[in-house]
Amino acid sequence: MIADAGGGIMNTDNELKKAWLMRYLHAKRRKNEADDELDQICTPGSRAIIYSDMPHGSPDPTGLESIAIRAELQLNELRKATTVCMDTRDEVRKAIDALPSETEQLVMYYRYMCFQQSQYEREHRREGTRQLSWDEIAERMDYSYGRVTHIHGDALD
Repeated sequence: MIADAGGGIMNTDNELKKAWLMRYLHAKRRKNEADDELDQICTPGSRAIIYSDMPHGSPDPTGLESIAIRAELQLNELRKATTVCMDTRDEVRKAIDALPSETEQLVMYYRYMCFQQSQYEREHRREGTRQLSWDEIAERMDYSYGRVTHIHGDALD
């Protein structure tokens, strides 16, 4: 254990566990970012494209072929990010399911696997990437804030 910036005691083991559990959130965010990048490449109007059936003297590096290559590369990035996200989700879920108490499992599920959507994510049909607050978890479980954070601490131990 070490002292944190606020003078309190911080359990480094628990901080490492929380960071490990947060990997799923980070993986979801990366997957959403890769999806957004692909949308930007493929969205008409995001870049001026001149359509012409007239032959050109040399290949245009800003033409459709270039856009298709960039889109394919970004699609591969999205595929990788999706695989990492799904694998990470499965690992985190398995760890949460291994907890002895169903109450601990539920608190950990809400905290590390259940996310709210931002307005942008709703509009673009993306998975949510905002972690539920302790108050939101407490409300869902009909527990107090203090009780939920205590259960979370027990689950980390």
